[in-house]
Amino acid sequence: MFEDALNNESVVVPTTPLRNGFRVTAPASLSSDHANLSLSKSIEGAYNAYRGRCKCEETLSNDCAHYLSDAFIRVGYTELDGGWGSYAREHNGRAVCKAGRPIRAREMREWFRQKATNSRRGEPNDRQYWAVFQLDTAPGSYWGGHVVIHRHDGRAYDTRGTGDFPNWRIQEHYTW
Repeated sequence: MFEDALNNESVVVPTTPLRNGFRVTAPASLSSDHANLSLSKSIEGAYNAYRGRCKCEETLSNDCAHYLSDAFIRVGYTELDGGWGSYAREHNGRAVCKAGRPIRAREMREWFRQKATNSRRGEPNDRQYWAVFQLDTAPGSYWGGHVVIHRHDGRAYDTRGTGDFPNWRIQEHYTW
């Protein structure tokens, strides 16, 4: 049902209240409490389409870019889609899973930079959606970085992704 609805540009998914008036979305099978959400080609659309897994149904060692790119592709950012093929191959200079979803945070960061009409370092104090690249620069930390979507309400925000690391030194926010 969820995949079929994406072809029609909108989908009904259950929601539950969250702090600051935000609502958390979940796959349609989890509840009978439904609200209409448009899955537009936008950061907001990817936020709403995020489901914490990929079309390939595989789990990699670090899935932040893998699962986030799946959400962006499902709302229409087809330039990220590498098509079906072998596992962990290269497509247009990006490492992708067998379903063609980019799997590296640094590659998603470059895509964010290309799409961005506005960017900032540090936490924004506004009301919009941001694609975020985070990097811990401490010695011995993971070199690849992390990607997540923030939905800001002033300095407070909600996220979609495999985690959020606000204490990491590099916090790059991109919006379009």
